[in-house]
Amino acid sequence: MDYIDLCINYLEKGKCILFLGPRFAINNQGEFLHKGLKKHLEENGFKEKLDYSFDNLFIFNDSKPNSLEKMRLNIALKNFYEKQIPHKIYSMIPFLPFQAIVSCSPDLFLKKSFEENNLLFNFQYFSHKGTSDYIADGDLPIIYNVFGNIEKEDSLITSHESFFKSMISIMGDEQKIPIDLKNSIAHSNVFIFCGFDLTKWYIPMLIHKLNSYRKKDDDDISAAIINKENFKNLKTNRLYPIELLLSEAESLKMLGKLYELTKNKGLLKKPKSIRETTKSREIKNLLADNNINFAIDSIILIYEQKEINSSELILIKSRYNRLKSAQRTGTISSDNSNLEMNQIMSTLIDLVDKIEY
Repeated sequence: MDYIDLCINYLEKGKCILFLGPRFAINNQGEFLHKGLKKHLEENGFKEKLDYSFDNLFIFNDSKPNSLEKMRLNIALKNFYEKQIPHKIYSMIPFLPFQAIVSCSPDLFLKKSFEENNLLFNFQYFSHKGTSDYIADGDLPIIYNVFGNIEKEDSLITSHESFFKSMISIMGDEQKIPIDLKNSIAHSNVFIFCGFDLTKWYIPMLIHKLNSYRKKDDDDISAAIINKENFKNLKTNRLYPIELLLSEAESLKMLGKLYELTKNKGLLKKPKSIRETTKSREIKNLLADNNINFAIDSIILIYEQKEINSSELILIKSRYNRLKSAQRTGTISSDNSNLEMNQIMSTLIDLVDKIEY
């Protein structure tokens, strides 16, 4: 049994999430990247230096590797991923109406595929330092890279210390899981797992933590679809908090079939003209990062291009500059300053939302 009908039913309801494990990443030649990356690193002099027991995480055996070795490993990892051409499955997954996609790989194949296909999404990755360029948007699907972002060196896990720090951070009360992902998990019933070795000790821990966000109603029905190449030991079932359903289909075939049947039912997401929407989101990101004057200038530019009266924006910019001057000179109380700033931000967000594209 492949449980495709079950998946489509919950995809249509917006209650299905895809988990891509450390063994899922694959290139256009059908080569699994965790194997190719191991070979690449061995050829670059890391054969005796790394712990290979974490699938596509390659961690130094030395508890305190020197800075030069860390830099060499980061460069080797980035060079490997940059040369890979993704398998065609990555051009199909973005069109499937998953509420969230959780990836246990630092690659950006899915992110780039969403962008190339003009599909709106949110992207986030785990980092000890957090990320400042993210604004939650529950209306968009989220891609979440559990093990970092290959383009952000400080997010990569290359030592046992950074691995355990990431696990403690994710498991602890102060974990940095995006609110979008928490909400998607809370409202989902079916979870598809592709590319996992479910006997690895840290995988049940991750699943237990993510499952803790789910609403536990008396009539709750939930299940995880596990592809046959992921499920080596039936006793593993007892380690997981939800029912595991063993699919007879391999991951690529299952996702390919899911794509075709979803397409036949007219459920695939449709590309959108996102140039203007992306600009709007960029402005909101500027506001979130307190780049207020730059954000106002960007809105004014759009208004002028569309021949919309921008006098209100000019007044808001003047109002904002007066506020900053009062803050510097100490002539405004903290409460009044916060109130004024909140009013300015609210007005700016309304003006961005009201732009008709």
